[in-house]
Amino acid sequence: MRNRTMQQYLCMCCGMYTDTFSSLRAAAALLKTTKNKDGIMADLSAVARSSRSCENNFQEVRRMKFHLGWVNSSLMKMVKNSMAVGSRLQINCSGT
Repeated sequence: MRNRTMQQYLCMCCGMYTDTFSSLRAAAALLKTTKNKDGIMADLSAVARSSRSCENNFQEVRRMKFHLGWVNSSLMKMVKNSMAVGSRLQINCSGT
């Protein structure tokens, strides 16, 4: 039973990480094309929410070890750095 629960939670995380990569790609595309600061920051925020959701799901089950902690920790560091850079973006009215 415990292994089945672990597998279900890991599968949920896999889906969340897939969403995370989609959001990162969307932020990169916005940065290259439209320079839409709000859109970039929204996509980066979505990445942070997805990784937190993955970890929070594991915390709901007592004594279940979260084996992806190092992945989330690395991802959150990258997201925080990206958001710090993104918050400093100066976008011209012309979009360039």
